[in-house]
Amino acid sequence: MRTKIYFIIILIFLSACANIKQPMGGAKDAAPPKLEKSTPENNSTNYKGKVVVLEFDEYIDAQKLNENIVISPLVESKYDIITKKKTVTVKFREPFKENTTYNINFGESIKDLTEGNFIKDLNIAFSTGPLIDSLSIQGQAYDFIKEKGVKDLSILVYKVGDTNTVRNSKPLYFSKTNTDGNFNIKNVKEGTYNIYALNDLNKNFNYDNEKEDIAYINNLVVNKSVTGLKLGITKADKKGASIVSDKQERDYYLLTLSEGVEQYSLTTDHPPLLSDYEQEGKVIRIFNTFHTKDSVSFYAQFTDSSGNISKDTIKLKFEEYKDKNKKNVFLFVLSPKNLEIVKGDEIKLRFNKPVDKINYSQLEFKKDSIPFTVSEEQFHLDSTKMNISFTNTNTFKDSLVLRFGEGAFMSYTADSSMATKYKLKNKNEENYGLLSGTIICRYPHYIFQLLDSKGKVVDSKINPTKFFYKALEPGQYQLKVIVDANNNGRWDPLDLDNDIQPEKIAYYKDKINLRANWEIQDIKFQVK
Repeated sequence: MRTKIYFIIILIFLSACANIKQPMGGAKDAAPPKLEKSTPENNSTNYKGKVVVLEFDEYIDAQKLNENIVISPLVESKYDIITKKKTVTVKFREPFKENTTYNINFGESIKDLTEGNFIKDLNIAFSTGPLIDSLSIQGQAYDFIKEKGVKDLSILVYKVGDTNTVRNSKPLYFSKTNTDGNFNIKNVKEGTYNIYALNDLNKNFNYDNEKEDIAYINNLVVNKSVTGLKLGITKADKKGASIVSDKQERDYYLLTLSEGVEQYSLTTDHPPLLSDYEQEGKVIRIFNTFHTKDSVSFYAQFTDSSGNISKDTIKLKFEEYKDKNKKNVFLFVLSPKNLEIVKGDEIKLRFNKPVDKINYSQLEFKKDSIPFTVSEEQFHLDSTKMNISFTNTNTFKDSLVLRFGEGAFMSYTADSSMATKYKLKNKNEENYGLLSGTIICRYPHYIFQLLDSKGKVVDSKINPTKFFYKALEPGQYQLKVIVDANNNGRWDPLDLDNDIQPEKIAYYKDKINLRANWEIQDIKFQVK
């Protein structure tokens, strides 16, 4: 019996010894594993093997190594990664190319087993020939519009003169950006290169997807290490808008486009045709002005913000509603919505149906209870017949009253507008802010824009040297300049096929927080 008890005690003791545990007490281990030996050694030459081995000073975890390892130049050969205790082994199935310098970046993927401390910037370089290339290319890839570094972008380097391109082949050198968008390609051979930053969505090392953002620098001479490169990624927009859906909404059709457009034209064999667009140019409304029960063919042409012109055709058949009383009610809204105005401001009426007739006898306007008239020449009905605008030419003390009697406006479907009355007041300067400054730009053609907190354009001017906004709503604003290199009145994106870089964009160094009754003056916006 005593022998059995001793035997059980010995088994418990041996079991305890077999379990690897973190030592109790003492300072927490904050140091990552240390590389004690590598095969081949870092910066060694004439390496003929097919295996890379790393030996560390403690047990390691390298489960994410397959996702993070970067080998430059890229190798066509497949390889296996084996992690065992203190060792990482990368076994290549094919030999390396002769007289080539390789750099293997293990990323942030190897950590100690107990505390999870990662090794950072672990690289092993070696050459299969007698010399090791030692030049490097460093820089940052960033979002061209937001001016912010982007992580995990592919940096692809091709030798000038080769038939390999970013569209059809894998690169000669490869790297990825870190969290700040920075990259460092090491062990580059002297030469002239084309370098790309690519948001490689399908992970195939090629630019073959119009949704992928890209930037490039051509003919980069590398005869010494290069630093400070800047690659601002954008979409190379070459595809125009198209119709993606159509839906009848009572007496009009809604056409939804693949993107917003700045201009469009519609033609048909069944005039008259009335249409307009909304939602930043992404939705077009076509009104049923056609006296036919058959389908109507439309021929469309769209111009997007990048100047791409596209054409599309569509057939629509307007179905009559069983209950004709459920047609769209004829309505309009007035702006400014806050009903505050001063002399020189524009008053706008936005209708939900095209206007066919204005009954001027039903317009009654008063300033401080004194009637005044607005001539027909002062009213402007735009080409869509959806918008009426006129300028306030009056100064007033108390109020400006606009009364639109019943039937003041008639729609194309013979609907009569309802009686509506608006009472406008003077803008109280204490509720608004003032913003002014100068623009210093050495480029001959540029577009100045004032943006709100959501990046929406509040105002846009061509080649101004000064800006002055007397009554701005309180909020956060941003100043932006687009260098209009080709003087076409818009920003043009990258054109990779024709070797045209995107037009430069500059933002004022700070976002501007404007409060009510504040004046921010003498801003100097210098476009570098």
